[in-house]
Amino acid sequence: MTFVEIELYDSKGVNQLYSANWRSSGSKNFSIPFNYRLYPSEKYDFRINYFQLLSNEDKQDIKNQLLDRFNTFINGNTKRTADKVQLNKSAKQMSSYLDAAISEIFLQYRPAVDLPGQMMSFSDAVKDKLKAIDGQSAKSDSSTVVVLDELKAQVKVEVDRIFSREYVEIVDSKYVDNYETERKRGAVSINLGYGGVYLDGGLDDLTYGAAPFVGLAFPLGNNKLSPVLGNASITLGVFTEDFEDQNGVTVTGFIVPKPIYLGLDYKLFQFIRLNAGATFLETENDQNEMGGSEIIVRPFVGIGARINLNINIDK
Repeated sequence: MTFVEIELYDSKGVNQLYSANWRSSGSKNFSIPFNYRLYPSEKYDFRINYFQLLSNEDKQDIKNQLLDRFNTFINGNTKRTADKVQLNKSAKQMSSYLDAAISEIFLQYRPAVDLPGQMMSFSDAVKDKLKAIDGQSAKSDSSTVVVLDELKAQVKVEVDRIFSREYVEIVDSKYVDNYETERKRGAVSINLGYGGVYLDGGLDDLTYGAAPFVGLAFPLGNNKLSPVLGNASITLGVFTEDFEDQNGVTVTGFIVPKPIYLGLDYKLFQFIRLNAGATFLETENDQNEMGGSEIIVRPFVGIGARINLNINIDK
C-alpha cells in the first residue's frame, strides 16, 4: 500500500464534500489530516480507497488499450468526401470524447506524486489538429491515411506525456454509509450585560430605568442551516436592580423580586451582542381604589456578552 485516499460525501452519497490523501514514506501506519468541519448530530458517507504502485507493464497495457480505443474512434468518425477529409462530429465533440476517456481512466488510477502544472487531459495541440483536418484536402485514400496518421501521432505524443509519470491503482475500497457524528451538546449560555428599560413618558418627560442584567440564552439555529439564525438567541433573565417610575414608585418583578426580561440577542462582534425585548414589571396601581399592584410590559435594549456552557445530556 503506497497511497490512501478518503472521500467525504453528504448523507445521500451524492455530493462529494472533501477529499484528502496520504502517501507512504516507508511506514505502514498512516494519518490523514482532514481539514473539513464536520457538524455535530449529522450523518456523512465516507469512501476509503487503497492504492499500490502501478507496474510499468500494466501502465504500458493501459496506454495500448487507450491508443487502440482512440484510433478506432478517429477512424470511425472521419471520412473522405469530395477530395476532402471530413469529421462526422465537430472538433469540439471529438476532443471532449478524448478528454472524457482520459478522465474515466483516472477514476481508478492516481498520480503517485502531484506535480503542479501537470495536465491530465489533451493539450490544445490535439484540438487544433482536429480543427485543421476538418475539410483538409485529400485527393486519395492514401492521402487521407497520411492526414489521419498525423492526428494519431499527435494523440500518441499526448498519451505518452500523460503516462510519463508514476501512477497508483486502486486495490481495495471501503464505503462507510451514514456515519453519525457526535451528538451536539446543549448550547445554553449565560447572558450578561447592561440595558435600559422604557417606563413611561414622551420625549420631553421620558422615564427609564437602567441596570445590569443576567440570564440564559438559547440559540435559534446553527450557522450551517442559517447564518442569521445561527447568530441569534432567545434570552431570558432578570435585571439585578429595581427601577423607579416618574413618581418615585419602585418597579420590580412579579414572579421574582427583580424585573424579568424576555427577548432576543444578536451577535454584533466576536464577544459583543445586541439585546432587545420585553420587560415584565409589577408596580403599585394608585388609580385602583382597592389598591394592589399592576403588571406592565415595557421594551428594553442592551449590550451584552455570553459565556457558553457545554451541557452533555445523554452521551
